[in-house]
Amino acid sequence: MMMDTFGIELEAVSSYMAHEMADFLEISHEDNAYDPYKQWILKPEYQKETKTVCRMEKFGIELISPQFVVFPEDSLGEYIDQLSANDCYVNKTCGLHFHFSGPSFSDWFNRKDVYVKFKALRLLQLANPHPQRVKFCRDFKSFHDKTCAIRHISEDHWECRVFNAELNLKYIIQKFETMRRVLYDSK
Repeated sequence: MMMDTFGIELEAVSSYMAHEMADFLEISHEDNAYDPYKQWILKPEYQKETKTVCRMEKFGIELISPQFVVFPEDSLGEYIDQLSANDCYVNKTCGLHFHFSGPSFSDWFNRKDVYVKFKALRLLQLANPHPQRVKFCRDFKSFHDKTCAIRHISEDHWECRVFNAELNLKYIIQKFETMRRVLYDSK
């Protein structure tokens, strides 16, 4: 039986480049990841706001989870602790993205005009992103655009982009559960 799967992307700011921080965390970085769906990865984050940060000798990074059915609380908690211990932090443009795919979402592409827009607006309302962050998740012109609250990636694969990032495990779990409630609500 096919099950729905999820993934997490957590953006942060670091004094170290992504490949250096990946070495500290003892996980793969984007260049040497052999299967991004089965392992944790740390990669550079190249948002426009990060370019300003980089001039101050800070680097945008993104921690990406493997696909999961059961929330990876222990491993995510360890990585958050290690990021914090290595002086990583989030700013008001850093995002917390959740990926979701599976049979529950396979018909969304055909229903997306009204159905997905409703879900995206509900998530945007519940997330209440920082004013500096909202420009990365408020557009509803195209569900393929990176500035859309819910972005269609492929087939039954979608990305929720509305949440502010925090290096706080309880906060991330709470936002994940908020997203799940909205996704699975049939109203």
